[in-house]
Amino acid sequence: PLDYTQRNGNQATHDLTWQLGAGELALGLGYRDKEQRSYFDFGGFPDYRDVDLDVLSLQPRYRWQGAALGVEHAIVLGIDLVRWDYRLLRSIAEGSIGRPFNRVHAKQDNDAVYALDTIRLGSRVALNLGARAERMRIRARDRFDAAAPGGAFGSGAPDEADRQRAHAYEAGLRIGVAADTALIIRTSRSFRFANVDEIYESSPAFTREFQILRPQRARTHELGIAFGPKLPWLQATLFRMDVRDEIHLDPFSTGVGNRNMPPLRRTGLELEARHALGPSLQLLGSYTYTRARFREGTLPGSAFTTTDIDLAGRTVPLAPRHKLDLAADW
Repeated sequence: PLDYTQRNGNQATHDLTWQLGAGELALGLGYRDKEQRSYFDFGGFPDYRDVDLDVLSLQPRYRWQGAALGVEHAIVLGIDLVRWDYRLLRSIAEGSIGRPFNRVHAKQDNDAVYALDTIRLGSRVALNLGARAERMRIRARDRFDAAAPGGAFGSGAPDEADRQRAHAYEAGLRIGVAADTALIIRTSRSFRFANVDEIYESSPAFTREFQILRPQRARTHELGIAFGPKLPWLQATLFRMDVRDEIHLDPFSTGVGNRNMPPLRRTGLELEARHALGPSLQLLGSYTYTRARFREGTLPGSAFTTTDIDLAGRTVPLAPRHKLDLAADW
């Protein structure tokens, strides 16, 4: 009952565009910040945190549409440059945050290039081909003051630096099999890096550490059918997703913080519907059934149990089996 958190944030984006013949050059500029204050009592071992995060993004991209090699193309080429600046102060209470026992400063740079080509192979067939390559660099340090209020039982995390690379792709085929009916086949690979505000927590020995995680990677295969003229008003999709190193909050076996999960598989069905109530109002809904199971791996023993647990075939925690979304678009 003593715990609380407060968060304020701002976000601004702006696009500049220039027409270059048959193509369009765009420059996306973005800024986001977060100010978060939180307090956790931890049964008499209080933890007050003051977080400030700034994120700057620069996203140039070029779009071109026209005919080449006898077919119609819609091509997008782009670059994403994102810079994170993270600052954290830790103390035992808000009143003593002026002299924190931990001062954390971390920076993260993400640089990516991508390309997407939508190819019209005929009046009823469209092919999507896309790829993305990204590299991430992170640098973090923690300055510890044992003489600060509450610092006698604390610790500082060793400096950390890391570089990671990952790539993604997508290939999708949409085939018109009848009037207002299309078959959709898609395969893709995706990834996610752990962000700079997800890596600072405590070890199983309750000492501070930066938890550098491997990128989360997934391979997804989808088979669907869509009914409707332009925007499909009804679509049903079967999917299978094989995930490696999923980033997951684990407060037990790794102290407190995030960890990379063992390999897992999600299979299921998604139903999507869209209905227009007029020229400017649409209703949207979707239902997803997901079966999430571990493919292999063990859960290490902890303070609660010293025996490792075999995870193969077990249900993935916090993965909803049934999910329903309803929305209105005006």
